[in-house]
Amino acid sequence: MEVDHILGLFLEYLLNTLTMDLCLIYKLHHLLALLELQLYLYLYFLIYLINQYTLSLAELDYFLLMANPYYKL
Repeated sequence: MEVDHILGLFLEYLLNTLTMDLCLIYKLHHLLALLELQLYLYLYFLIYLINQYTLSLAELDYFLLMANPYYKL
């Protein structure tokens, strides 16, 4: 749990300090998946996307589906 918290803080730092384009965000998503981080860390990422970009409902659905293949909006 402590490692997840530290990684979460690092992720939050990245999201707050970097100007990310969609390509970098896509790569970051795969990094999160590779590290098998907890769902709340993915939510940090999703909240960042919602705040930084005007996401359409289809795009939001796509990112949620990447987080959970069984999810249906």
